[in-house]
Amino acid sequence: MQGLEGKREILAALERALDEQATVEDAIDYLLYLQGIEEGLEDERAGRLVAHEEIVEMIKSWAR
Repeated sequence: MQGLEGKREILAALERALDEQATVEDAIDYLLYLQGIEEGLEDERAGRLVAHEEIVEMIKSWAR
């Protein structure tokens, strides 16, 4: 899936994720969560990620 691209897809995602007692705040929080996932996937596609191992080595180097 290449993101939620239309109103129907967004509404369907909210319908699947939220129960009947969900508030507007719950819906907004969930949409922001999905947006973060989409941004992360786009970063991956664009090669803007740093491997966990590289981060660990960077942090270790700060103590030297």
